[in-house]
Amino acid sequence: MTTRILMYACTALAFAATASAQQLPPVRPLGPIVKVSTEPLSSVAATRQLSDGRVLVNDIIAHRVMLFDSTLTTAIVVADSTSATANAYGARPGGLIPYRADTTLFVDPSSLSILVLSPAGKIQRVISAPRPNDIQNLIGGPNGTPGFDEQGRLVYSARMVMAMPPRSCLTRPSSSASISPRASSTRWARIASTSR
Repeated sequence: MTTRILMYACTALAFAATASAQQLPPVRPLGPIVKVSTEPLSSVAATRQLSDGRVLVNDIIAHRVMLFDSTLTTAIVVADSTSATANAYGARPGGLIPYRADTTLFVDPSSLSILVLSPAGKIQRVISAPRPNDIQNLIGGPNGTPGFDEQGRLVYSARMVMAMPPRSCLTRPSSSASISPRASSTRWARIASTSR
């Protein structure tokens, strides 16, 4: 019993020594706030500044994409979750991907489609997702940021999705149940739109 207590005490001291030796990274000032928007936003997941200073904003909680002018004083709705607009955002959070020049792609996982947005914030056309099973990987965030390479091919992290076991496995107790460790690597997909 005393050996176990001694072992716990040594482990606690080792962790305490390691924690006290670590230092926080230096604070890097971002500079003064230049512009502020009065438009209420819930949760900004992505932004894209266009060449003329306007900014596309993806608000994933409010389910809308806004296009702000360069001064952030006026905004137009590009996609919204209300039924009053013809440009529906979708029921699930989407993602923005910069495309050629000031064109932007909006990934809509609900419809398995991608909206091609003009620099004016208008939907130019709708294209299907290159691989429907990978649509969640195109929204960014924890899946990495998708983009295009020099040849115009879409490059993104195509993480493996864990399949649920059959329902019969969930109802029976099992002594060999275990949680698999997360993979230390991932597969990447590169899709050429010209070969589709």
